[in-house]
Amino acid sequence: MKERTRKYVRLSLILYVALLSAAVIATAAWFITSRTASIKTSEDMVITAGQQLEISMTDSSAGWGSTVGVPVPEMAIPDITGNGVNFYFPTTLDSNDMPIMSDASTFMDVSDNPDGEYYIEYKVSFRTAAQTKVYLSNQSSIIPKDLDSADDLTGTVSKDILAGAVRVAFLEEVNEGEYVTRAIWIPNDGYQISKTGDGYTFVKDGHREDSYGYLSVGNDQVTSHAWGTDDFRTGKVIVGTTALASSAKTDEDGNQISAMTNGGAPLLTFDGGTEKTEKTLVIRIWLEGTDREAVTDLVGGQFSYKLDFISISKTDGDNTLGAVTWSETENKLNGVEGKNVLYSFNAIDWMPYSNQIEGSDGYDVIYVREKETATKICGAVNAIPRSSAAQ
Repeated sequence: MKERTRKYVRLSLILYVALLSAAVIATAAWFITSRTASIKTSEDMVITAGQQLEISMTDSSAGWGSTVGVPVPEMAIPDITGNGVNFYFPTTLDSNDMPIMSDASTFMDVSDNPDGEYYIEYKVSFRTAAQTKVYLSNQSSIIPKDLDSADDLTGTVSKDILAGAVRVAFLEEVNEGEYVTRAIWIPNDGYQISKTGDGYTFVKDGHREDSYGYLSVGNDQVTSHAWGTDDFRTGKVIVGTTALASSAKTDEDGNQISAMTNGGAPLLTFDGGTEKTEKTLVIRIWLEGTDREAVTDLVGGQFSYKLDFISISKTDGDNTLGAVTWSETENKLNGVEGKNVLYSFNAIDWMPYSNQIEGSDGYDVIYVREKETATKICGAVNAIPRSSAAQ
């Protein structure tokens, strides 16, 4: 075993937030070197609010407005693991540079230590008298500095691939110090790094990891957790950017797009009224050590952040699809006639349904929901097991 000293990726955060008003665990070696790299910028973080919404940094004296500028400090964070609320740092690694799952005493709880030491945290307050919902838009991104040039450490790929290990949690502070997780975002799911001899190969739009998750520590045990289809279909875990709300004004059918085209829960919900209501969104950004891109040779990777929000006034989708069955003999859905339906086998990648199910071999469950319309967001997801399919 080896004691794990503090290993950091040192980075500076460029975070742009725009509010638009629209009437199992992957195997990877954790960081073990003491190398650090810096990104410095003279730019401030700019947060802009559009119509209906006002915005303010919770811990700032700047007050409410449509735009808030926040100085960006230089930050240093190590790879940790967590669910957005609770975080853990393995202080000791085994001979393969992996956490010691059999010994909970080798983990340190860092949940109450933001301050740029283990993860980055911002508290952003919104207020409005309008009835509306707030979503993360598809203009958001975790941006590597340069993916095209090999660096002098690995010699084969850019260290900026480390952006694939970034996680972003969006928590609503319902009471002081009490948080409800609204979403976990895994932005760069297509980043795929593979060890090849003394170097690596990298694919930007490769196959996503087989599973995503985190570790937790409690009752003298270390437990592995995997995000599942229930997390994906409810929007609690957002994989990639295709499931984010679109900032485009219309879709291919001419409908106004303002909610998550592929469905998902809002980050904040305002009921509206005569008086303005205030809500606080806590944003936490960390490097997830269980991710395949959290490897030693990528320490020092450089990237910046762009988080873009959109305010939506559409109603909830039609959640009454009713009894839907899956006819395997005809490879089609029954009970969706006359409805504009999307289907998926993993609750992440959604496809329009047109009287035929494509690529169903090997799947035991199909997920179905109504598509967004001009006035309603996507409907709730129906999960249809193969065992209950109509023959």
